Amino acid sequence: MATIPFDPTLVLGNLIEKRKLLNLMELAEINNKQIVAKDKLDNLTRMNYSLKMIQSEMSSLEVTFDKLLPLIEKIDKLKDETVQAAIEYATTAIECEEKTRQAKIKHGQNVISASAESPIDYGKSTVTSFPLSFDSLKFDVQYVRNEEQQDSSASHSSQLSVTAGMSMSSLIGKQASTSMSASTNSASHEQQSFNQVEGTIVITAFATHKNAAVIEPFILDPLKAVGSWNYTFPDDPVKTDPMSIFKAALDNFDKPIAKQSTIELLSGCTKASSFVGFVHILKTEATKTSQESSSAAMAMQATIERDLWVSSVSGSFGTSASTASLSKSLSSTSSIKNHANLVCQGCIPNIAASQIVPTIMQLNPDPAANMEALAAIQGSSDGAVNQSMQAQSGEAKGGSQYMELKSEHIKNTTESLNAIEREAAEVIDTNSMMTAFTDFCKKAMDSDGGVPINFYIKRLTKADIAKCYIRKFYPNGASDPKAAQRGMMGQGAEEEEQEEE
Repeated sequence: MATIPFDPTLVLGNLIEKRKLLNLMELAEINNKQIVAKDKLDNLTRMNYSLKMIQSEMSSLEVTFDKLLPLIEKIDKLKDETVQAAIEYATTAIECEEKTRQAKIKHGQNVISASAESPIDYGKSTVTSFPLSFDSLKFDVQYVRNEEQQDSSASHSSQLSVTAGMSMSSLIGKQASTSMSASTNSASHEQQSFNQVEGTIVITAFATHKNAAVIEPFILDPLKAVGSWNYTFPDDPVKTDPMSIFKAALDNFDKPIAKQSTIELLSGCTKASSFVGFVHILKTEATKTSQESSSAAMAMQATIERDLWVSSVSGSFGTSASTASLSKSLSSTSSIKNHANLVCQGCIPNIAASQIVPTIMQLNPDPAANMEALAAIQGSSDGAVNQSMQAQSGEAKGGSQYMELKSEHIKNTTESLNAIEREAAEVIDTNSMMTAFTDFCKKAMDSDGGVPINFYIKRLTKADIAKCYIRKFYPNGASDPKAAQRGMMGQGAEEEEQEEE
């Protein structure tokens, strides 16, 4: 549905140009083809859903398939007609859009204009609402929302511990032993998250209002009326001397008004409102994190003991080494794309922006915490090599040491993600559009506002202007020279008396 053809330079009570009314009628005629095609598509679509419901009801009543077959064939045929109507509507809409654009270019701009002052005496005239028309509402809403969420996570950990030892003793009390232990730990964790929310809403509405705006009473200001006429018809002015003004009032009294020169005023109108808007919003958030760590430790020890009768001598030497590494990476993105368009004529609805809070993820960048994690990772391997071979063997058999070291290593390696909520973004989303449409309907029900769709035109001839002037400034004729002089000057008897005082 297209918007209502509207010219903001057509003001109630002002002089109007027929050209502008013809321009609006031309645009309305172009839009009518699109409206007819859309109505056909809507009617066929609605009929499809209605017949499908009827088919479902018949099935619920246990009507046999052979009896429903003719109905099913009709529904299938209707579907083909609906598809054809959709194609016709698309073709017509594109053609009408191009013709409307060409017509607007031909008509020129209609935002700024200039004309003679209105001859209406606004101080004595009143714009009154009369329920001369009827209320109606026609709207169409299309809404689509897609939301997608994808999450994946992968973790891996491994541990390897090796121990070896040898001991030797002699008869004379000499004893020697060596031991070696090595341990490696590694862990990795990878996580991916993707969230996308896409929403689109298209709303078109057209409402007519029952209240017509009419200038009643319609009172002319004689001086302004003469000025408006002379501005519009400089070659046929209204002269205010007695002879000319009375002659103008009597001329063409038997000539049809359609064949006379006239000035035209917009004295009233019926109104309507339209709402055409759409919103498309796309919110995407993606996070990918990868965390890896490894540690290795090795220790070797040799001990020599010699027992003597007099004294005891012992000695030992050893070496150890350990390394640890920690690597973490995070990529987190959040994007919001929003496009909203609204053309509302006849009233200004409340358009409230909605808040969308973009969220990105972060790792904890605290250096002290990272050093503690490295120490813990390194200690998980050191613990294995700082024990004796016998103790390690015993725990390995039970499996407790492996589980303990594995748990400790992973706990200190993998870091949880923290959500960062950025500053809320103000956007016009689908909820904003629905709020605006609800407010539009409320104002349409109250008949508050509207743009003119039917014009009441007041035509004034030269004789009408002259009579209006005579009633004000020559109420008793022009036999008195002073009265004639006052009339030519546009001055009433009361005004003359006030000046003399």
